[in-house]
Formats: sequence, C-alpha cells, structure tokens
Amino acid sequence: MISARPVAIGGTQSGVGAGAGAVAGGAAGSAIGSGVRANIAGAVGGALVGGIIGAMAENAVTRQSGTEYVVQTENSALLTVVQGGGQELSVNQKVLVIYGSQSRIIADPS
Repeated sequence: MISARPVAIGGTQSGVGAGAGAVAGGAAGSAIGSGVRANIAGAVGGALVGGIIGAMAENAVTRQSGTEYVVQTENSALLTVVQGGGQELSVNQKVLVIYGSQSRIIADPS
C-alpha cells in the first residue's frame, strides 16, 4: 500500500428511515384538527415532514469515519479502496485485495 488518509463515509439511503418517518408522521398528523379535511391535511403534512426527518436520521446514523487506501499491485496498477472501521493498515505494508460486491483490503499474513 502506498498511501492512506482518513475520509468521511456518507450515510446510506435505503429508504427505510424515510418510510418509517412518513408512516409515523402521517399517523401523528392525522390527529390534528377535528374535521375530515383537517385530518387528511395533517396526515399529508405529517407524512412529508416525517419522511424528511426519517431520511436525515438514517443518513446521520449510517455515516462513519473510514480510510482511503491507495494500493499498488505487483503489476504496478493503482487501486483505491475506501473502507470503514476495522484494522488500521500502514503505508508500505503488504496487503491482500479482496474483490467482491464491496472490495476490501486486509493485511497480508505472509
């Protein structure tokens, strides 16, 4: 590995937070007012606000610190891998690149 630097890894947006927030907001908003129109307007407004707040909460909860590693392979190709948490690797340390849906690097045990 030829370099490492700390980075912020953005939160994920699976939609779960927004969906849960919209349901909770819609339920809470429907209790506003005494008429049918007021209940509907409250439910719609509550769902919109709840969805936005839920999406923001999901993003904040899934955000993490990580490290961007630049790896030079044996054939001199350069790879960049960003990964969060786990073991810290040092510059000039030999590493193994694990390819998959999310590539990772680990210390070379040899």
